Amino acid sequence: MKATGLFDLRGRTALVTGGGRGLGRPIALGLAEAGADVIVESRKRASCEETVRAIEACGLRGVAFEVDLAREEQVARLAEQAIADPETLRRFLEQIPQRRAGGEDDVKGAAVFLCSDAAAYATGQVLVVDGGWLVRG
Repeated sequence: MKATGLFDLRGRTALVTGGGRGLGRPIALGLAEAGADVIVESRKRASCEETVRAIEACGLRGVAFEVDLAREEQVARLAEQAIADPETLRRFLEQIPQRRAGGEDDVKGAAVFLCSDAAAYATGQVLVVDGGWLVRG
């Protein structure tokens, strides 16, 4: 796969917490610009809806959820609503890290990112590219 294709998010769904404002808004818009449908979550529905309108202007699907992540019952409601759409659930599950050895394309995207202008503000970080093995323990 060409390196540019590794950043194509068409057919994927992203959940951006705090996506209605601050740093979450440009993250949500960037994911949409790369082709993803975006679930936008924030404590204020109006700001979520504003971000969703901008996403829809890209010709993609955005969904706004007003949720306070400090309230467990609201987080549970978000999860239930987000997975109530079978297509959204299918896309999300397809994005869960796979338990397999990594291949060339798995590391290529990280390397291109680190060498690109997109990484200009990422300094002194460790980027773990292991398909989720580290979090398994």
